[in-house]
Amino acid sequence: MNRKRPPICALIVSRNRPEFLTSVSIPSLVHQILRPAVVVVVDDGDPPCRAAVRGAMRTLLAAGIQSRLLVHSRGHGLAKAWNHGLQWIATHWPNSWCAGLDDDDEWLPSHLSSCWSKALSARADIVISGSDIVIDGAVKKGEDVGDISVQSFLRGNPGFRGSTIFARSRTLLAVDGMDPWLPSTNVVHLAT
Repeated sequence: MNRKRPPICALIVSRNRPEFLTSVSIPSLVHQILRPAVVVVVDDGDPPCRAAVRGAMRTLLAAGIQSRLLVHSRGHGLAKAWNHGLQWIATHWPNSWCAGLDDDDEWLPSHLSSCWSKALSARADIVISGSDIVIDGAVKKGEDVGDISVQSFLRGNPGFRGSTIFARSRTLLAVDGMDPWLPSTNVVHLAT
């Protein structure tokens, strides 16, 4: 049996916040023990910010990480922008895994390697990692996601965020990607 690891594609959606790409999310990608094959940044923002987003992505190039910038202009929204990036990944990296990263979040250096190990050992198509929140240097431990049910999504967000998703791209597409009508897939853009 071939145990070769499929490529991992990191997916970041950003809306008018290139400073977070530069100072938070992209640096954490560069420091991953298991680096992604490609980083896809979906710019869901306004045209004046596009040059700064391109500038933020130069860090990936300098680190030798392949990247792709997609401009999403068909109606703003986190879920729609996520789906735009997911479609690109599925077309260009059809047997890949997709790891989501919010533009204002960062991963520990072991994040991708841990998610991959969990998926492999559990023979799972999706891993929802935990998350901690750091405010002014103080760490607030995130809640364990536990068992996620349909009901928990209909009420709000059960701890499922862009930065906690690690899944086979084809699995995310099989369920038609992110649903723009569910609050749990729009939390970030509703808050900004």
